[in-house]
Amino acid sequence: MKPLIKSIIIVILCIDSFFVAAAGGAGPVDAASASKAELRATSLVARMSVGEKAGQVLLVSVGGRGFAPRSSLEMVKNVGPGGILLFGFNVPEVPTGICPALASFQEAARTSGAGLPLLVAIDHEGGLVFRFHGGITRPPSPLETARRGRAYAALLGRREALELGDLGITMVLGPVVEALTAENRAFLGSRSYGSDPGLVDSTAAAYIRGLAEGGAIAVAKHFPSDGPADPHLSLPRLDVSADRLRSLYLGRFRAAIEAGVPAIMISHIVVEAIDPARPATLSTKVIGILRNDLGFRGVVLTDDLLMKALDMPVRLSAPEAITAGADLLMLSSEAAAIPARDAIVAALRSGRLSERRLDEAVTRVVALKLESAELVARAAAAGAVMGSGAGSDTNMEPLTTPASRCASFASRVAESARLLSAVAADPR
Repeated sequence: MKPLIKSIIIVILCIDSFFVAAAGGAGPVDAASASKAELRATSLVARMSVGEKAGQVLLVSVGGRGFAPRSSLEMVKNVGPGGILLFGFNVPEVPTGICPALASFQEAARTSGAGLPLLVAIDHEGGLVFRFHGGITRPPSPLETARRGRAYAALLGRREALELGDLGITMVLGPVVEALTAENRAFLGSRSYGSDPGLVDSTAAAYIRGLAEGGAIAVAKHFPSDGPADPHLSLPRLDVSADRLRSLYLGRFRAAIEAGVPAIMISHIVVEAIDPARPATLSTKVIGILRNDLGFRGVVLTDDLLMKALDMPVRLSAPEAITAGADLLMLSSEAAAIPARDAIVAALRSGRLSERRLDEAVTRVVALKLESAELVARAAAAGAVMGSGAGSDTNMEPLTTPASRCASFASRVAESARLLSAVAADPR
């Protein structure tokens, strides 16, 4: 057995034992049904201050293109967000140019109060939604991916995860698991796998599992639908019967959950059949459907709270979203991070937000980090990843990508081109 792989396995086994023993205290996780990651996360959350917990439920955009600006590093140190969000303006012409910046952000996170590594997220749907400028595999649109078959979708997910992982990116904001309907077709278009629910379910499941095999977190979106309008510009409304909602919309997310998706993005949309008064992001009724009816136990991620669909300051939307049942809040501006964190703390102290609900959200986010690190370790054990960080007392070190992985990126992309072209030519 290679020394690196052996050391990762030893660290995981030792840390598992430590955190299972340490997780006996009270917390929001039912010990009888909890996973090892949830138990370990519970013990970590128990050590956090209220401010540290409020930081961990934020996924925040950062500045810089190929470097980490001082303002962004200070935000990471002071707020301690659960993760950072990358846009096209962060990515240099040569993708590996982002590796030093992400290493700096991870080091800043290490010195924050919580001291936990960051999730690093990016939109990488393919087709029209693509943040890179070249030098990396460009996925076809989801509509085209579905035409090429499940084997292609699975391989695409795996290769994307490996390439992004080489750069230090651990979370893919995709796939879109909505089927094309009369209500959403104009907005989604080729971002969907198509109008056939069965084809959408099977293609999305293959892609989600492929991402996991390559070491990346998939985020199914947008629950329950993005509807007919762009939430960047206005508040969409979905006005369909309860039966149509259940069969055509909710069914797609049930299939993604059955495929093991660890996170789901909730949409800023008013669902008339469930809660005509509030957008899904702020609706306990809509999120309750996801939790109670569909049985989802993973992380509920909001779409960007700064979109015009919500049209409210984060000092209001952030605590309301957590209260409604969201676990991780997306913010497309780092300037919103401190107001969002402070608003969550204030809501807790005033009694508008319960500490149990906040602990539940933070525990899910921390468990997701532990699960993500295990995915990377499994990819290493399978021989797909040639480098990983040294162990730490949180068992999340695989999330901090070493220089050796970044150095292997170009050969990885070349290998992806060869493998994907072979499957595309013979989709059986």
